Amino acid sequence: MEEQIVDNEKFYCVRSDTNLTSKQIDNIVNLKVNQLYYPSISQIPVHITKLIASGCCLQEISGVRFMKNLSYLDISNNFIKNISDLQYLQNLQYLNMTNNKIIFSQPLSALSMLQQLLLASNIIHDFEALATNQNFNINWICPQNIAQIRNFLDYLGPSSTIEQATLLMNNTISRSDQSPYHDPMLLKYAPLVINKTLVIHNDQELHSIQFTDLLNIETLFVFECYNLSFERVPLKIRKLVVNMCSVENINGLENMASVVELSLRGNRISEIGILAGMNKLQKLSTT
Repeated sequence: MEEQIVDNEKFYCVRSDTNLTSKQIDNIVNLKVNQLYYPSISQIPVHITKLIASGCCLQEISGVRFMKNLSYLDISNNFIKNISDLQYLQNLQYLNMTNNKIIFSQPLSALSMLQQLLLASNIIHDFEALATNQNFNINWICPQNIAQIRNFLDYLGPSSTIEQATLLMNNTISRSDQSPYHDPMLLKYAPLVINKTLVIHNDQELHSIQFTDLLNIETLFVFECYNLSFERVPLKIRKLVVNMCSVENINGLENMASVVELSLRGNRISEIGILAGMNKLQKLSTT
């Protein structure tokens, strides 16, 4: 049986066609299911404390409710929609559900021990559960459009302890989805939600977003976005990364007196003389 180190811990790896009820794994507590298709998570021994079943073509997780000892669960890269069985895992501390088809997150509200949640590339429509549990840090939360971000932030509230969420990563948004960005209150909890950092990726209509409303943002990452106007970038920005955006004109940057680090890689800029007026600039990357 193969061994593999994951998050500094040793996991025993088995193929998904292995007889997991055999005595061979009765004493194993960290299990990683590899390769092929695994039709049902209910075939896994219930005494497991840490389980990785990523990329096993799982469509449901019925049976996981009986794994009361689970503290670590990775069911990323599957086809899971219903996560209701997770509410019974009261010892769960780490949960990775990246890249599934999850719509409702309500079962997560019962996980009082949860400390880290990865939920990117899903189609979450409700954010109540994410606000109910204030104990965990959210990494890579990706609402499908900007309108959902408003709901997400409203549910969090000013007392949230969530430190990091990357918004809009790997999502394409339409012009009609952008209206909340014109509301200065959209990111009223920005320092708590995204630690004063906003990442925007693959937005074809970025020119209509009013970045001047993002008053709390100090670090802004923009990747593969087009029609960007620097005149709309918040003046308090200290670190600005605008890469692979086909930018030709950097007018407006001269007004960003707070910028200390600037990256303009992968653009079409021919003249950077305007940067001479940025007195606080310490680091510049253009190639």
